[in-house]
Amino acid sequence: MDKDAAEYTSSLIFDRNLFEYDIMTDFAHLIALNECGLISNTELKKLLSLLLQLYREGFNKLEASYDVEDVHIAIEGWLAEKVGNIAGKLQTARSRNDQVATDLRLAMREKLLELLDSLLSFERTILTFAERSSSKLAIGFTHLQHASPITFGHYFLAYFDMLLRDLNRAISAFDVTNRSPLGSGALATSSFRINRKKTAELLGFDSLVENSLDAVSSRDFLLDSSYASLSIMLTLSKLAEDIIIYSTTEFSIFELPDSLSSTSSIMPQKKNPDVAEIVRARTGMVVGEFTSIASILKALPIGYNRDLQEVSVHSFQSVRTATESIRIMNKVVKGLKINEERVREILSDGFSNATDLAEGLVKDYNINFRDAHRIVGKTVKLAIERKKALVDIDPKVLEGVIFEVTGRKVKVDKKYIVQLLNAERVLYERGTGGPSEREVKRMVDERKENLKRVEEEVKRRKSRVDESKKNLFDIVKKIVR
Repeated sequence: MDKDAAEYTSSLIFDRNLFEYDIMTDFAHLIALNECGLISNTELKKLLSLLLQLYREGFNKLEASYDVEDVHIAIEGWLAEKVGNIAGKLQTARSRNDQVATDLRLAMREKLLELLDSLLSFERTILTFAERSSSKLAIGFTHLQHASPITFGHYFLAYFDMLLRDLNRAISAFDVTNRSPLGSGALATSSFRINRKKTAELLGFDSLVENSLDAVSSRDFLLDSSYASLSIMLTLSKLAEDIIIYSTTEFSIFELPDSLSSTSSIMPQKKNPDVAEIVRARTGMVVGEFTSIASILKALPIGYNRDLQEVSVHSFQSVRTATESIRIMNKVVKGLKINEERVREILSDGFSNATDLAEGLVKDYNINFRDAHRIVGKTVKLAIERKKALVDIDPKVLEGVIFEVTGRKVKVDKKYIVQLLNAERVLYERGTGGPSEREVKRMVDERKENLKRVEEEVKRRKSRVDESKKNLFDIVKKIVR
């Protein structure tokens, strides 16, 4: 092949990620070949011994130039230098198509386990923060305008629930990934009776991608992994945006730890939320990775096409970015401080509990909600004109607006308004799934149990992968000895 064309189409730079998994695939395949009588015990021992040596010495031992097509060719070439023609037997009953599909699944499942481990740790941090903040007042926003009082416990539980859904998407991506394509050949298996279930078991896969054409041509497991990463990044970006906004001087609700902030090169008073800004930026990059994968896979004819080589780079990068971002945001949340005094100041100056005044008029004065909504809206407007908080408005003003809207004369007591608009009372009234302290504590307890169950699910999957890897190497070492 033309040298420039060979370098252009080579995947060897990315294939560093697949090196150890390609050798594991070789281990399983050689054991299966031996059981079929396609290679002798002596040949098996010799090839396994060399591959085990190469595994220990690492990728650089191959000394392959980047015009070598891929890691599979590089390893086979290295073996041929050591044992000659025997190395050619390694490719019996196998194609690079099912080989690379197997390698990718082995590598991606470990990356997904790292992602899940990081996400579980972050969820524990958020749940702890929510529990400690179950009674701390916060401001709820819609359209970035004051909406209703909530608690920070309620706020962080919202992020916990979002990330729990993301976590379940990543588990689903793992389960789709952990299926074996090995033995599918180029697309139609082979006439050699390789035991596909045996190789799947040796490599710790849960099952087979049974249809051989599907096995070599499908990369939806990489798309799923990338989507799970994208979904996580979208949630992290939302949290990062909150932190950026609420840590500004104008809000001063959050304070970031110094160790995760930067200052200006010229303005010494600055404290910049760099970490959150980079998370926000890298979310855009993961959007790009996902879009690239979908664009490459679009309209490919079924069967292996070289285009698929390019999918791997984007998928692995998106999972890596998500894992790194989770870990750094975990540190951010652990070090985050809440300015409770500032929150109370904002709540006392604003109109965030206006809805509760409207609901009070419905319950206590038998005014329909639409009229109550109009009454409170007009009252808020008058309060703004008079530069007063809603709680400080003269009851006679409210009485006048009620008469204007409904034609009814009612008596409103000042204490009634003060009590109705008290933030703690407002929160206490909130029902199922709301921001009250009792609801937050109930939800925290439930989510602790949910998280335990999910942790057990992830632990079970990780144990199976670790155990299968150990067993495979134990079998290889025993044969070599």
